[in-house]
This record gives sequence, structure tokens and C-alpha cells, in this order.
Amino acid sequence: MAIEKELLDQLLAGRDPSEVFGKDGLLDDLKRALSERILNAELDEHLDLT
Repeated sequence: MAIEKELLDQLLAGRDPSEVFGKDGLLDDLKRALSERILNAELDEHLDLT
């Protein structure tokens, strides 16, 4: 699965490169958002809310 260039451009717009990989930077935000999405999907599936 490839991430669209336009989406990456939006995520990186106006950010200092050190902010992307730094503590609580973009990468940490993305990992947190993906983890929450996955956990919510698993909970929905477990509770049969889909």
C-alpha cells in the first residue's frame, strides 16, 4: 500500500524536519492515531458493532 504524495505533502507542510522525527513529532502522532484506529476497529469487531 502506497501513501499518496499529496497526503504526505499535506502532513509535512510547514514542519521543521527535526519536528517530524522528534519526540511527540509527526511520526509519534501518526503511530498514536493508527494505534487508536486499529484498537477501535478491533473493539467494534469484538462487540459486533460493524
